[in-house]
Amino acid sequence: MRTPRILESRSEFEEIGDLHYGFGLGCGHYRGSLWHAHGGGWIGWGSLISIFPEQRIGVMVLTNRAPSPVTQLLTYCAFDRLCELAPIDWLGRFRERKRRFLAQQKLDQAARTAAHKPDTQPSHALADYAGQYEHPAYGRFVVKLENKALSWSWRGLSGNLPHRHYDIFEIAENPTNLSPDLLAVTFGYDREGIIDRLSIPLEPMVSEIVFLRTGGDLPDASFREACVGTYQHGPTHHLVALDADGQLTLSPTGQPTYRLIPYQSTIFAIDTLPGFRLEFRFEPSGAVETIVFHQPNGTFVAHRCDDSGNGVGGDDTGEPA
Repeated sequence: MRTPRILESRSEFEEIGDLHYGFGLGCGHYRGSLWHAHGGGWIGWGSLISIFPEQRIGVMVLTNRAPSPVTQLLTYCAFDRLCELAPIDWLGRFRERKRRFLAQQKLDQAARTAAHKPDTQPSHALADYAGQYEHPAYGRFVVKLENKALSWSWRGLSGNLPHRHYDIFEIAENPTNLSPDLLAVTFGYDREGIIDRLSIPLEPMVSEIVFLRTGGDLPDASFREACVGTYQHGPTHHLVALDADGQLTLSPTGQPTYRLIPYQSTIFAIDTLPGFRLEFRFEPSGAVETIVFHQPNGTFVAHRCDDSGNGVGGDDTGEPA
């Protein structure tokens, strides 16, 4: 555990030098003395346990604030005092480091703001971005519209999602909580212009992680009942019905019965047919007289049939696959 195996870093302070890691403990030297240590922490608390075996000294510092240099500062001061070494102004050193950090932070913030493209707007209304997006390994990323602004939640984390430029938003800084601050969230859309995915650079060494939009909520019973009927496109009749679970199905002439999966608003995905979607067009009266097929090879319209099986809409060209 105390044998150096991995070089971690080189300290900016000459009294410390190179820092290594063993099987569970940090390994290094402080003012020429062998030093083993391990820290821990989370938002709101931090700890550091240090062992100086040659002097048979152990120091543990527990704090209720993190990140913070207090654990290091007090450890160094305690060791210097116990070993009667000439004191080092560690407080002054850390204050100067903080001053440089804050000055650099302002420069970085200005550069980040300057990189945003001015006078750009999202391509869609904010409500169109709200939804649930999933990845088989990274789980579900949820975007909500609250008080005319977008917010996000993912694996117990959450925060605001302000607009950066174009269709790119960013995870807002939240320094008091664990959060992937300032990561870009880029939305994409399908050929009909419907937002259907988002990507986030969660891992720096691989391509951005793409979350695909999941189906929407199942429409209420009155909506589904209004969709039921037979629709004609040329010689093909499309029977829309409800299955035993109350879900909508589609049965074209001479084809299997397909399940219709909620996609967005009045649009449904057709199960087992990737890229094929069906849209129900509602009249002001609340009736559905037309369905539209959105397919890779085009857009096709079918009109509701009357009791005799004849179409009641206008003529169409082309035919759904």
